[in-house]
Amino acid sequence: MRAYIFMLAALTCFLSGAGHAADMRPKIAILPFDNSLDKKFRGLGEGMPDILTACFTAENVPADILDRGALPAIGAEQTINFDPSKFRKLEGVTHLLRGSLAPQDTGIIVTLMLYDLASTKLVASASAGGGLADIPATACTGARQLGEKLPALAAVTAPETGMDNVQAEQSRLMIEGLGFYYNGAYEKAFPPFMKLMRADPANAAAVYWLAKSYAGAGMDDQAKIEFERFVKDFPKDPRVAEVKDILKPKKE
Repeated sequence: MRAYIFMLAALTCFLSGAGHAADMRPKIAILPFDNSLDKKFRGLGEGMPDILTACFTAENVPADILDRGALPAIGAEQTINFDPSKFRKLEGVTHLLRGSLAPQDTGIIVTLMLYDLASTKLVASASAGGGLADIPATACTGARQLGEKLPALAAVTAPETGMDNVQAEQSRLMIEGLGFYYNGAYEKAFPPFMKLMRADPANAAAVYWLAKSYAGAGMDDQAKIEFERFVKDFPKDPRVAEVKDILKPKKE
Protein backbone atom coordinates (compact mmCIF):
# COMPACT_ATOMS: atom_id res chain seq x y z
CA MET A 1 0.00 0.00 0.00
CA ARG A 2 2.83 2.38 0.90
CA ALA A 3 4.52 1.64 -2.43
CA TYR A 4 1.29 2.45 -4.25
CA ILE A 5 0.91 5.76 -2.36
CA PHE A 6 4.54 6.63 -3.13
CA MET A 7 4.05 5.92 -6.85
CA LEU A 8 0.86 7.99 -6.88
CA ALA A 9 2.63 10.90 -5.21
CA ALA A 10 5.51 10.68 -7.67
CA LEU A 11 3.10 10.66 -10.59
CA THR A 12 1.26 13.67 -9.19
CA CYS A 13 4.55 15.59 -8.84
CA PHE A 14 5.53 14.67 -12.39
CA LEU A 15 2.23 15.81 -13.85
CA SER A 16 2.33 18.98 -11.76
CA GLY A 17 5.82 19.73 -13.06
CA ALA A 18 4.75 19.10 -16.64
CA GLY A 19 1.81 21.47 -16.19
CA HIS A 20 4.10 24.09 -14.69
CA ALA A 21 6.47 23.78 -17.65
CA ALA A 22 3.55 24.31 -20.01
CA ASP A 23 2.49 27.37 -17.99
CA MET A 24 6.01 28.77 -18.34
CA ARG A 25 5.74 28.93 -22.12
CA PRO A 26 5.65 32.62 -23.00
CA LYS A 27 2.44 33.67 -24.71
CA ILE A 28 3.43 36.32 -27.23
CA ALA A 29 1.41 38.89 -29.16
CA ILE A 30 3.28 40.16 -32.23
CA LEU A 31 2.61 43.72 -33.38
CA PRO A 32 3.25 45.18 -36.83
CA PHE A 33 6.79 46.52 -37.03
CA ASP A 34 7.68 50.19 -37.17
CA ASN A 35 8.86 50.95 -40.69
CA SER A 36 8.00 54.64 -40.76
CA LEU A 37 11.66 55.65 -41.04
CA ASP A 38 12.10 54.31 -44.55
CA LYS A 39 9.39 54.35 -47.21
CA LYS A 40 11.19 51.59 -49.11
CA PHE A 41 9.82 49.08 -46.60
CA ARG A 42 6.25 50.40 -46.55
CA GLY A 43 3.98 47.41 -46.08
CA LEU A 44 6.70 45.09 -44.83
CA GLY A 45 6.20 46.12 -41.21
CA GLU A 46 2.55 45.07 -41.51
CA GLY A 47 3.62 41.65 -42.76
CA MET A 48 6.18 40.92 -40.04
CA PRO A 49 3.70 39.34 -37.55
CA ASP A 50 2.78 36.68 -40.11
CA ILE A 51 6.41 36.11 -41.08
CA LEU A 52 7.51 35.81 -37.45
CA THR A 53 4.61 33.56 -36.46
CA ALA A 54 5.80 31.14 -39.13
CA CYS A 55 9.42 31.63 -38.03
CA PHE A 56 8.69 30.78 -34.40
CA THR A 57 7.16 27.51 -35.57
CA ALA A 58 9.92 26.76 -38.08
CA GLU A 59 12.62 27.38 -35.46
CA ASN A 60 10.68 25.29 -32.91
CA VAL A 61 10.80 28.11 -30.36
CA PRO A 62 8.77 26.98 -27.32
CA ALA A 63 6.31 29.86 -27.18
CA ASP A 64 2.63 30.32 -27.92
CA ILE A 65 1.73 33.05 -30.42
CA LEU A 66 -1.55 34.94 -30.03
CA ASP A 67 -3.79 34.71 -33.06
CA ARG A 68 -3.57 38.02 -34.88
CA GLY A 69 -7.34 38.36 -34.99
CA ALA A 70 -7.36 38.69 -31.19
CA LEU A 71 -5.26 41.87 -31.21
CA PRO A 72 -7.12 45.10 -30.42
CA ALA A 73 -7.20 47.89 -32.97
CA ILE A 74 -4.45 49.66 -31.04
CA GLY A 75 -2.15 46.86 -32.15
CA ALA A 76 -1.99 48.40 -35.59
CA GLU A 77 -0.73 51.72 -34.22
CA GLN A 78 2.99 52.30 -34.16
CA THR A 79 4.02 55.50 -32.40
CA ILE A 80 7.23 56.88 -30.99
CA ASN A 81 5.62 56.89 -27.55
CA PHE A 82 4.99 53.15 -27.51
CA ASP A 83 3.32 52.06 -24.27
CA PRO A 84 3.20 48.29 -23.62
CA SER A 85 0.96 48.82 -20.57
CA LYS A 86 -1.95 49.49 -22.96
CA PHE A 87 -1.88 45.81 -23.89
CA ARG A 88 -2.11 44.41 -20.37
CA LYS A 89 -5.75 43.49 -20.86
CA LEU A 90 -4.91 41.00 -23.60
CA GLU A 91 -6.13 37.72 -22.17
CA GLY A 92 -3.45 35.12 -21.57
CA VAL A 93 -0.62 37.21 -23.05
CA THR A 94 2.66 37.40 -21.14
CA HIS A 95 4.90 39.13 -23.68
CA LEU A 96 4.60 41.66 -26.49
CA LEU A 97 6.89 41.55 -29.53
CA ARG A 98 7.46 44.54 -31.75
CA GLY A 99 10.41 45.69 -33.78
CA SER A 100 11.81 47.84 -36.52
CA LEU A 101 13.20 47.60 -40.03
CA ALA A 102 16.19 49.57 -41.24
CA PRO A 103 18.20 49.72 -44.47
CA GLN A 104 21.67 48.20 -44.60
CA ASP A 105 23.60 48.79 -47.82
CA THR A 106 21.63 46.62 -50.26
CA GLY A 107 19.87 44.73 -47.50
CA ILE A 108 17.83 45.11 -44.36
CA ILE A 109 18.25 44.88 -40.59
CA VAL A 110 15.36 43.34 -38.66
CA THR A 111 15.33 44.23 -34.95
CA LEU A 112 13.06 42.32 -32.55
CA MET A 113 12.15 43.67 -29.10
CA LEU A 114 10.31 41.58 -26.53
CA TYR A 115 8.47 43.23 -23.62
CA ASP A 116 7.23 41.57 -20.46
CA LEU A 117 3.66 42.80 -19.96
CA ALA A 118 3.71 42.36 -16.19
CA SER A 119 6.64 44.76 -15.76
CA THR A 120 6.28 46.53 -19.18
CA LYS A 121 10.08 46.27 -19.44
CA LEU A 122 12.14 45.24 -22.44
CA VAL A 123 13.44 41.77 -21.50
CA ALA A 124 15.17 40.63 -24.68
CA SER A 125 16.10 41.86 -28.13
CA ALA A 126 17.80 40.54 -31.24
CA SER A 127 18.90 41.88 -34.60
CA ALA A 128 19.59 40.10 -37.86
CA GLY A 129 20.76 41.42 -41.18
CA GLY A 130 20.32 40.03 -44.66
CA GLY A 131 19.57 40.77 -48.26
CA LEU A 132 16.25 42.05 -49.53
CA ALA A 133 15.93 38.85 -51.55
CA ASP A 134 15.37 36.72 -48.47
CA ILE A 135 13.60 38.75 -45.82
CA PRO A 136 11.80 35.76 -44.21
CA ALA A 137 15.13 33.98 -43.60
CA THR A 138 16.49 37.13 -41.94
CA ALA A 139 13.40 37.35 -39.73
CA CYS A 140 13.73 33.68 -38.78
CA THR A 141 17.35 34.24 -37.77
CA GLY A 142 16.19 37.03 -35.47
CA ALA A 143 13.44 34.81 -34.03
CA ARG A 144 15.94 32.05 -33.29
CA GLN A 145 18.34 34.48 -31.62
CA LEU A 146 15.55 35.92 -29.53
CA GLY A 147 14.51 32.45 -28.36
CA GLU A 148 18.08 31.70 -27.31
CA LYS A 149 18.44 34.97 -25.39
CA LEU A 150 15.27 34.95 -23.37
CA PRO A 151 15.68 32.99 -20.11
CA ALA A 152 11.96 32.23 -19.97
CA LEU A 153 12.20 30.59 -23.37
CA ALA A 154 15.50 28.84 -22.72
CA ALA A 155 14.18 27.36 -19.48
CA VAL A 156 11.38 25.52 -21.22
CA THR A 157 12.11 22.31 -23.03
CA ALA A 158 10.43 22.02 -26.38
CA PRO A 159 8.13 19.03 -26.78
CA GLU A 160 10.12 15.88 -27.51
CA THR A 161 8.14 15.26 -30.67
CA GLY A 162 8.86 18.79 -31.91
CA MET A 163 6.33 20.40 -34.18
CA ASP A 164 4.17 18.00 -36.17
CA ASN A 165 4.41 17.64 -39.92
CA VAL A 166 1.30 19.74 -40.50
CA GLN A 167 2.69 22.69 -38.52
CA ALA A 168 6.05 22.38 -40.24
CA GLU A 169 4.49 22.36 -43.71
CA GLN A 170 2.19 25.31 -42.97
CA SER A 171 5.10 27.30 -41.59
CA ARG A 172 7.21 26.49 -44.65
CA LEU A 173 4.42 27.54 -47.02
CA MET A 174 3.86 30.86 -45.24
CA ILE A 175 7.57 31.70 -45.29
CA GLU A 176 7.84 30.66 -48.95
CA GLY A 177 4.80 32.69 -50.00
CA LEU A 178 5.87 35.83 -48.14
CA GLY A 179 9.36 35.47 -49.56
CA PHE A 180 7.94 35.58 -53.09
CA TYR A 181 5.56 38.42 -52.20
CA TYR A 182 8.23 40.72 -50.79
CA ASN A 183 10.46 40.06 -53.78
CA GLY A 184 7.71 41.14 -56.14
CA ALA A 185 7.26 37.61 -57.52
CA TYR A 186 3.52 37.80 -56.87
CA GLU A 187 2.42 34.98 -59.17
CA LYS A 188 4.88 32.58 -57.56
CA ALA A 189 3.26 33.39 -54.21
CA PHE A 190 -0.13 32.06 -55.35
CA PRO A 191 0.56 28.30 -54.90
CA PRO A 192 1.89 28.45 -51.29
CA PHE A 193 -1.01 30.61 -50.09
CA MET A 194 -3.57 28.49 -51.97
CA LYS A 195 -2.19 25.33 -50.36
CA LEU A 196 -2.42 27.01 -46.95
CA MET A 197 -6.03 27.95 -47.56
CA ARG A 198 -6.93 24.42 -48.62
CA ALA A 199 -5.17 22.93 -45.61
CA ASP A 200 -6.65 25.41 -43.13
CA PRO A 201 -9.68 27.46 -44.28
CA ALA A 202 -9.52 29.36 -40.95
CA ASN A 203 -6.06 30.73 -41.77
CA ALA A 204 -6.76 34.46 -42.10
CA ALA A 205 -3.18 35.25 -43.07
CA ALA A 206 -3.32 32.90 -46.07
CA VAL A 207 -6.47 34.59 -47.44
CA TYR A 208 -5.06 38.08 -46.82
CA TRP A 209 -1.72 37.44 -48.49
CA LEU A 210 -3.27 35.61 -51.45
CA ALA A 211 -5.47 38.65 -52.02
CA LYS A 212 -2.46 40.97 -51.72
CA SER A 213 -0.54 38.78 -54.18
CA TYR A 214 -3.37 38.93 -56.71
CA ALA A 215 -3.44 42.71 -56.31
CA GLY A 216 0.32 42.91 -56.76
CA ALA A 217 0.07 40.87 -59.94
CA GLY A 218 -2.62 43.18 -61.31
CA MET A 219 -5.36 40.55 -61.05
CA ASP A 220 -7.87 42.95 -59.52
CA ASP A 221 -10.97 40.77 -59.94
CA GLN A 222 -9.38 37.82 -58.13
CA ALA A 223 -8.00 40.14 -55.47
CA LYS A 224 -11.48 41.57 -54.88
CA ILE A 225 -12.93 38.07 -54.41
CA GLU A 226 -10.33 37.16 -51.79
CA PHE A 227 -10.50 40.51 -50.01
CA GLU A 228 -14.28 40.14 -49.74
CA ARG A 229 -13.82 36.60 -48.42
CA PHE A 230 -11.39 37.97 -45.84
CA VAL A 231 -13.82 40.61 -44.56
CA LYS A 232 -16.69 38.10 -44.44
CA ASP A 233 -14.81 35.24 -42.77
CA PHE A 234 -12.54 37.22 -40.43
CA PRO A 235 -14.50 40.33 -39.33
CA LYS A 236 -12.49 40.78 -36.12
CA ASP A 237 -9.06 40.68 -37.76
CA PRO A 238 -7.28 44.03 -37.24
CA ARG A 239 -6.53 44.20 -40.97
CA VAL A 240 -10.22 44.42 -41.89
CA ALA A 241 -10.24 48.24 -41.84
CA GLU A 242 -7.35 48.30 -44.32
CA VAL A 243 -9.10 45.76 -46.56
CA LYS A 244 -12.39 47.70 -46.48
CA ASP A 245 -10.49 50.77 -47.66
CA ILE A 246 -9.04 48.73 -50.52
CA LEU A 247 -12.53 47.55 -51.48
CA LYS A 248 -14.00 51.06 -51.60
CA PRO A 249 -14.88 52.12 -55.15
CA LYS A 250 -12.12 54.22 -56.65
CA LYS A 251 -13.03 57.75 -57.63
CA GLU A 252 -12.71 58.46 -61.33
